[in-house]
Amino acid sequence: MLHVRLTPCRTAVSIAVVLTFGLALTSVAQPSTSYAGTNLELTRIAGNSRIETAAEVAQHFWPRPNVVFVARYDVAADALAAGSLDEGPILLARPDGIGNDVSLEYLRSKHPSQVIALGGQGAVPDAVLQEFAQAAAGASTVRIQGENRQETSLEIAKRSAQGKCPTEIYLAGAFGADGQGSPDAVAAGALSNPLLLVSESSGLTANQRQYVDSCVAQGTQVVQLGGRNLHYPAAFSLDGANRYETAAAISGYAQSSRVWQPMLSAFGYGVSGANKGEAPARTRVIVARGDNFADAIVAGSVPFASILLTNSQTLAEAAGGMLLGNSANSTVYIFGGEGAVAASVEQEIISALQGNWIPWRLRPTISEPENCPVTKPEWESQGLQHVALVGLRCVSRDIGGFQWISGKRGNPNTDSGEHPRGLAIDLPIAGAGPWSSQAAIDYGNRIVSYFTANGELLHVKYIIFRNTIYQASWFEGELMKEPELATNVTQDHFDHVHISFFDPAELEMMEQP
Repeated sequence: MLHVRLTPCRTAVSIAVVLTFGLALTSVAQPSTSYAGTNLELTRIAGNSRIETAAEVAQHFWPRPNVVFVARYDVAADALAAGSLDEGPILLARPDGIGNDVSLEYLRSKHPSQVIALGGQGAVPDAVLQEFAQAAAGASTVRIQGENRQETSLEIAKRSAQGKCPTEIYLAGAFGADGQGSPDAVAAGALSNPLLLVSESSGLTANQRQYVDSCVAQGTQVVQLGGRNLHYPAAFSLDGANRYETAAAISGYAQSSRVWQPMLSAFGYGVSGANKGEAPARTRVIVARGDNFADAIVAGSVPFASILLTNSQTLAEAAGGMLLGNSANSTVYIFGGEGAVAASVEQEIISALQGNWIPWRLRPTISEPENCPVTKPEWESQGLQHVALVGLRCVSRDIGGFQWISGKRGNPNTDSGEHPRGLAIDLPIAGAGPWSSQAAIDYGNRIVSYFTANGELLHVKYIIFRNTIYQASWFEGELMKEPELATNVTQDHFDHVHISFFDPAELEMMEQP
């Protein structure tokens, strides 16, 4: 299966198919903000609750809808599955009717001709549906439902495809870690073709499988979102190492119809695009909190928008990488208030759009490396040159936990590499657990991040860990060999991290014109 996924690259994150676009976020209290002397367009959309935020999103992007969809406010699945519906906004409602006033006010002001409930009576009771229809001055009502969220997503998919087989069908987890739905389904709102919510344990329902099989027979491609096995053969997947990378991969692919359609078509891949409404002059991108996506539930209803997920207090590296330097052609909307997406993240978004953002992982943490203290005197006598000793002292102070280190070894006159010259150190990861454990791998990755972040200050030449070499002061991994082909845990750098340093003479020669 082909995977379109994120790979670490320099100070930003890129996608296997590189695209140019921006983020979208908005706020009730904070209108669109302009920045003197720049072409930045940044807006925050937020309400006091997810119901209010959904109504504000509808107000901002759907001034004259003919159709309005209604989904339950505290169960995201039905709203997430409706991201491919391009007929109108999605409002959220409480089944007991309490707190729905702002949604009703929107309907009173817009007078759509039809109100459509997503899900069964347990999601949107008839009483709530009728109240919404009456607020819309007697709009007609329709209900799209199935026996469960998977079957409801199937019925939504059929409406989205208008009775035909689409170019692509997307599969995402139906439940996620907390039962509310997969974050991959949140990002899928950027895609225009139907999304099916699939049980992570049992796969497609019988009805879903029948629908997918019949469309595959007519040329439809199945695309899996995220790295979970959803028990159906897919043409390829859009995924990353985490929800933030997966969202960036999905959003980049959604925009690919504008930039990369010839390339993708040449390789035989179907291309999905955000084909809802008239394309804006600048690409819309929505940025929302990724670990609690209450504000992002209705993001899929926004026409021509990509959806990026972020941490609440720091901009996710994948999101920042996609935004980097894209101020000229991106309109950014932040969904949710500062309690969801902090003001500091907004500032990071601005920096990313202006092209001068650096991920936290790569920000230097050492100001004066020469002041790093000696931690173990016995390590000072391993024949290391001063530059390697400084690196060892600093990492021992800031991370530590090393049971042993390996420094100079071999004959500098006959052996190649930095170890014989005292310009390399090996740091074990066994102190965190067995080398194959996640704790040890995370520990090793922390060491890698430390030396990439401080690479210039510590004169780092390259780092090797788990068959991957990382170049000096940026983060561009080049696989030395496939991990499953590793023949020796130590020689293939699975039980330790190797760091090589520049000889001062090498640096001096490099700096000469």
